[in-house]
Amino acid sequence: TVTEIVDHHLDENEHLDTCPHGPHRNIAFEDSQALVASTCTLIVERFYALVMEGETSAQKIVPPSLAILLLGVILLDSINMLPQAGKGTPRDGDAIQKLLSDTDWTQIPLPDEILDNKKNHNTPDPTKLFECLQAQKFSPKFWKGLTAMQGIKMDYKSFLIPSDASA
Repeated sequence: TVTEIVDHHLDENEHLDTCPHGPHRNIAFEDSQALVASTCTLIVERFYALVMEGETSAQKIVPPSLAILLLGVILLDSINMLPQAGKGTPRDGDAIQKLLSDTDWTQIPLPDEILDNKKNHNTPDPTKLFECLQAQKFSPKFWKGLTAMQGIKMDYKSFLIPSDASA
């Protein structure tokens, strides 16, 4: 049963019986346009709204295993916040900065190739992380290691095309 929908695509009004319009249907899409580049941005916003209420930004509360996953997807979806890509929004940028600053990165081992060399702690460099993940998307070795079903499930989307009632 679907109990909540969080997305940045056009609301297709599915699952209205269990998830009616309201607080359990967060669709960041308006005037034929996504309001964020990544649904993970909405997850970060929700995390802060629910978990971080009353906390100060100096407290490192975002679990690093969650932070690195959310950060990676936001960077991929926003194309590393490159202005010429036209995908990243201020909300995506805010989510990225919150994840970077409110995570104790010393609690998770990260590969050297994604670390920010300018900082003395284990902080990921967004550009290095983006480039590493982007390269994996096109890595023949990665894709050859998947079954056909795993490859399809990577970013499966389903669309219904209305049938012409007069045909």
